[in-house]
Amino acid sequence: MILFPHMLAGALIGSKFENLAIIFAAAVCLHFLLDIIPHWDYLENEISEFSKKGFSIFLGKVAIDIILGGFFVWLLFKDFPVPFRNIVWGAFFGILPDGLVFLNQISGKKINWLKKFQAFHHRLHFLLEASKKVPLRTGLLLEILTVVILLILIRL
Repeated sequence: MILFPHMLAGALIGSKFENLAIIFAAAVCLHFLLDIIPHWDYLENEISEFSKKGFSIFLGKVAIDIILGGFFVWLLFKDFPVPFRNIVWGAFFGILPDGLVFLNQISGKKINWLKKFQAFHHRLHFLLEASKKVPLRTGLLLEILTVVILLILIRL
C-alpha cells in the first residue's frame, strides 16, 4: 500500500488517543491490518535490484507520497481539538513498518531482527489469496476505498 493511507490511518489514531504508547501500538497494528487488504505498491522490485537512477526514482515517489500525505494530514486535522503532535506521531507510526522494511533493504538484509520483521510484514501482504495477483486497477480501487473509509471515520 502506498504510504498515504497508512499516514491517514495513523493520524486518525493520533487524533483519538493521547498516550504515545497507545498511538504507537494502534497505528502499527492498523498498518498491518491495512496491508492485509489486496493493494498496489510502487515498489515492484527489491531495492538491491535498482540501478542508481531506479533508486532515485523510487526515493522521489516516496518523497512525493510522504509530502502529499503530510499535507493532507495537516489539512484534515489542523483544526482538531487535540495536540497536533499526537496526530503527527500517529502518521509517523503509521508508516514506521514500511520504514523498517526500507531500512532492511538498504542495509543489505544484514540485521537479523529487521530480516525477521520484513518476512513477517511480507507474509501479511499476502495473507489473503487475492493479494497474490491483484491487478493494478483493483489494487488502486481498494486503496481509494480505504482512503474514503478513513475520511468518513475522520469526520465522525
